[in-house]
Amino acid sequence: MPLTQASFLLFLFAACTAAAPLPTLTVRCYHYAAVPPSVVAKAQAVAADRLRAAGIAVEWLDYPIVDGRPVGPERPERFTEVILDLLPERMAQRMPGVPTQLGVSLMDRERQLAVHAYIFVERAEALAGFAALAQEIVLGTVMAHEIGHRISQARMQLRQRLAVPTTGCQR
Repeated sequence: MPLTQASFLLFLFAACTAAAPLPTLTVRCYHYAAVPPSVVAKAQAVAADRLRAAGIAVEWLDYPIVDGRPVGPERPERFTEVILDLLPERMAQRMPGVPTQLGVSLMDRERQLAVHAYIFVERAEALAGFAALAQEIVLGTVMAHEIGHRISQARMQLRQRLAVPTTGCQR
């Protein structure tokens, strides 16, 4: 049974405030950039560790790109999903932002949530080389950061929904 937006927000709130099973966010990962599968798997493990520390479990669903098109849904099918694209520089240059950004998250205006995250793989690789860090550490940290926008927005919406309305009456 799919979760509704409200039930996911309540589940997320409960998991963050009590010892309950972690809510799971499904990440549909599309591989536009040529990143070795072993590096992607290690980066996903790094991202999952960082998100677990924030109280969120991650289920990764990896999709190939065939003839320039993703094999799988291009939009999240449930409220508990986010799309994550691993982009080469030629595609990253077409995205909003500045050339030094390592990724960006775009919002679904209707739901006011980040539902699509883009990771600029070659920029993350360059930073890893410059900082003498493993590529999967930088890539996984950027993945967690961009996915984190989705989580923080969901938490903010929950706080707004749980806020006690004021009547404007004064005593």
